[in-house]
Amino acid sequence: MIRSREIMPSIRLIICGASGRMGLRVHALASTDARFSVSARVSRATADSLAESLGAADAVIDFSVPEASLKAAALCAEAKKPIAIGTTGFSKAQQEKLSLYAQKTAIFVAPNFSPGVYVLGKLA
Repeated sequence: MIRSREIMPSIRLIICGASGRMGLRVHALASTDARFSVSARVSRATADSLAESLGAADAVIDFSVPEASLKAAALCAEAKKPIAIGTTGFSKAQQEKLSLYAQKTAIFVAPNFSPGVYVLGKLA
């Protein structure tokens, strides 16, 4: 007997750095995949809208700049929303702040989402 698959609700995403190369790519991919819906796109011009948009999202994906990523992580920690950060260039102090925010919510930091570059970084 074949059972029909349960229809799962889509994961509602906010994309930070939405006007950049990776943000545009994430948006394009999420828009064509029924498992995801994009509830907000945040860019430098709309940065203040993240706090307002968090209530309508399940998770945040960030490909912005370190300062903006820290602000997004702080807001996500406060709202208990998970965030995946693909931003590069964090200072030691900024990494420590991210560690503090990670005590309040799930934070996944991968400065480069390319598996090859990740392995090279581990080998260096």
